[in-house]
Amino acid sequence: MDIDKPQRLFQAVSDKDMKIAKIVIDSCHAPVDIMNHKNNSQFTTLMIAAQLIPEDISMQFTKLLVSHKAKIDLQNKFGQTALMLASSKGYGSVVSFLMDHKANYDLKNSVSNFIILCVYRIFRLHCRISLY
Repeated sequence: MDIDKPQRLFQAVSDKDMKIAKIVIDSCHAPVDIMNHKNNSQFTTLMIAAQLIPEDISMQFTKLLVSHKAKIDLQNKFGQTALMLASSKGYGSVVSFLMDHKANYDLKNSVSNFIILCVYRIFRLHCRISLY
């Protein structure tokens, strides 16, 4: 594996550069190797994508990475997953997408039940919006 490819993908996602992200992924023989690579803080590109601003950009990158076999339930050094990070941003569409792709909402981070509370809040907000 080209040692620079994981870093290039991290940079493309951080810069919200979909074109470069696709080029880096397509240039890999085994994109799963770079999808699940962790940086010094133990973040994956999916974790970064799950919290990009605005939410629609976050969703585009999340879909791209998951479609190339990014592991949804990997945790960073704080025990956070992509689901936790998206939920902490209030990104209902990203949370729903990750849940539809079997994200484990039972995982705990250093704040323990934080994920359950965030998912519950987003679910309630989404239901209220849908009813109007």
